[in-house]
Amino acid sequence: MQYHFADCVLDTGSFRLLRGGEVQAVEPQVFDLLCVLAENAGALVSRDKLIETVWKGRIVSDATISARINAARSAVGDDGKRQAVIRTVPRRGIELAVPVTHEGAAAAGPRGSQVTRYTTSADGTMLAYAISGDGPPLLKASHHVTHLELDWLSPLLRPTFDALGAAHQLVRYDMRGAGLSDSGGTVSPMRAHVEDLLAVADAAGLERFPILATLNSVAVAIQCAAEHPERVSKLVLQQGYARGRALRGAPDTPARDDPFLSLIHAGGWGDPQSGLMRAWMTMAVPGLRFDEITELITYVG
Repeated sequence: MQYHFADCVLDTGSFRLLRGGEVQAVEPQVFDLLCVLAENAGALVSRDKLIETVWKGRIVSDATISARINAARSAVGDDGKRQAVIRTVPRRGIELAVPVTHEGAAAAGPRGSQVTRYTTSADGTMLAYAISGDGPPLLKASHHVTHLELDWLSPLLRPTFDALGAAHQLVRYDMRGAGLSDSGGTVSPMRAHVEDLLAVADAAGLERFPILATLNSVAVAIQCAAEHPERVSKLVLQQGYARGRALRGAPDTPARDDPFLSLIHAGGWGDPQSGLMRAWMTMAVPGLRFDEITELITYVG
């Protein structure tokens, strides 16, 4: 669906906001807020309605809501003083103060685009996920170094997404504590990560699907498949493990006493000049050029 108001076009199919014909960069929550206003054109949208639709019922502060409203105003060329496009009615809600027209059903995004959305896991943690491509579904389990938007723009990672999206509807997500998902750390019980994966699959409408897993997400994918064989059709596992640290000694050994982790810390994790990092990246991703190894080291750091 395309909504037209002021000099803006809000396209829910391609997940784009244009103002004066120019694409405006907006955060997913700001885009969702504008969608709520456009869908309810001519009516006030209450704070509770915003929380229900934009934040999926999560508790958020007034300051957070105000910040998103201000960002929405800026994106459509408005501000809090003029309120020429987005008007606030004190203690009642907000509304679009200009006429809104719409055309067409929500179209699929143009080839090479992704749509980012949010869902919540069983414990209420907010998870960001993205859908791109077309075809049978493929869910890419998230590992500890992801960011949906930055990954999409990466010249190193994007070709893989495009190749997968050429034959599949690719679903990716940021694990808890990473990228656009809720903060709180990636070190969580395995149960939480399995529930996160299933929450994303449910939100994306996937009933039975293959999982592509890399690094620490391999263990999550294996457990998910073992517990839910009716949901997981195939596993594609890369550079993963089933037990990880447990195979290097007692699993209850404090992380500070793990010699492998100590070597990583002493060796300059995230430093492109570190010989250890370059050796590790060459082993983990054979065939990368020097500049690609530098980019990947900087990224994971």
